[in-house]
Amino acid sequence: GSVFFNNEYRQGAEFEFSVELTKSDNQMGVLVAPIFDGHDLDILVVDDNATNNSVLSGQLKTWGINVSVSSDGSAALEVLNTNFEKKDGSISLVILDKEMPNVNGIELAKTIRNDARYANVKLVLMTPMEEKEHPEYFAQLGFASTFHKPATVADLVCALETVTNSHKNEIESSKPLRPTAS
Repeated sequence: GSVFFNNEYRQGAEFEFSVELTKSDNQMGVLVAPIFDGHDLDILVVDDNATNNSVLSGQLKTWGINVSVSSDGSAALEVLNTNFEKKDGSISLVILDKEMPNVNGIELAKTIRNDARYANVKLVLMTPMEEKEHPEYFAQLGFASTFHKPATVADLVCALETVTNSHKNEIESSKPLRPTAS
């Protein structure tokens, strides 16, 4: 194959590449899907990055999960409040980005945990790739699971299976889903 790169000052960059591939003998790709029925789940995804919201909500919807999205902590609280008032609290899980402007994921989690209406809502924290995870600390804050961004489908499945497993307590459930670099 080959790679071409052209960069013009204040005009942008152009990339071009070619790769020679052979046809795979594998007729079907590996499908990563949850082992639970997601049709009864209502999930709120909170991330200031619109692309992450779109990708996560799109994947969750393919599994039959009802998804709401918010781009910041204030909007997320509005969604939770409205959901609680109109649907009697059907949102059972909130996936939070750790690093957001104004109110970060940990601050938002503390606000959610301090509201008795949301006592049964599970929390999952998305952390930056360079974050050295501290599962016990995150569990003490009320997170049932964590995973690094950008998330893989396997990360999402693992987190959902962890938080929907009622046989584990939250500290046991809050383990890093991928090894972190030391």
